[in-house]
Amino acid sequence: MGRKFVYKRRYTDESIKKGYSIKLLVYFQNNGIRNFSMSELAKSFNVSKTTLYNHFYSKDEMIGCALDYKLSIISDYKSVLFNKDLKYVERYRKAMLFYCVQSFKVSSTLLFEIKEDYPIHWVKVLLFQKELLNDLEMYYQLGQRIGFYDKSFDPKLLSLDDYQFFDMLSKRNKHEIKDADVTALFDHHYRLKFNGLMN
Repeated sequence: MGRKFVYKRRYTDESIKKGYSIKLLVYFQNNGIRNFSMSELAKSFNVSKTTLYNHFYSKDEMIGCALDYKLSIISDYKSVLFNKDLKYVERYRKAMLFYCVQSFKVSSTLLFEIKEDYPIHWVKVLLFQKELLNDLEMYYQLGQRIGFYDKSFDPKLLSLDDYQFFDMLSKRNKHEIKDADVTALFDHHYRLKFNGLMN
């Protein structure tokens, strides 16, 4: 007949769960998500497995929450990119530099494992990237409306150019590049885009 379902009451304190999500992200960054042991995880957090299961139904939920937390942090670029109190160019530089630095901190190994082993969570990454492209396209459309650069430029192609740079950056060896190097690479991309292409 199989095992009888046993209802377990989960805690609903979102602040505590968020705290664990942050710790989970760090743990997964350092150890990956393939075949991670709940016993080792609990030991690393200095809690019991029961405590973890009081907040998360499964390993899958843990991975999802850790990823959701990181994406929520990266998405803060929006508050700058669409900040009308900042100059048009300043919005891009501050928002996309933040995006680059935060994205670069995500382990490429972790992303690969999510893509290969947890496709339902990888969809979140793809949707996030699509949203970024849409936001950048809107940003460039605004630039055309205010006369910042020539209307002959295609906003969609400009946003895709950004995406190619972000993709290249994500594939660089993170053990050889520091945050300062990420800033230098972004500044090169920024100067090319705004001084080499736009009026």
